[in-house]
Amino acid sequence: CPGPVDTGFNKTAEEVFALKGISAGKCVEECLRQMKKKKTIIIPGRSMRMAASLQKLLPAHLMVKLTGKQQKKKLGREVM
Repeated sequence: CPGPVDTGFNKTAEEVFALKGISAGKCVEECLRQMKKKKTIIIPGRSMRMAASLQKLLPAHLMVKLTGKQQKKKLGREVM
């Protein structure tokens, strides 16, 4: 569950993530390290792990509001 990962695809597709992405190298490195520990759910990156933990604590209506706010940041761009 890496969340946003900075790749060449994003630039080509002119996609901008609402959250800061991690490098593909860091994603692979952390995932391989966790796989060796027999982890089945891997969330690389401290900020994504924190966000995943927080979402379990917040009421659903608040999560919907926060998610909507993040997605609305994309509305200013042309959609194909």
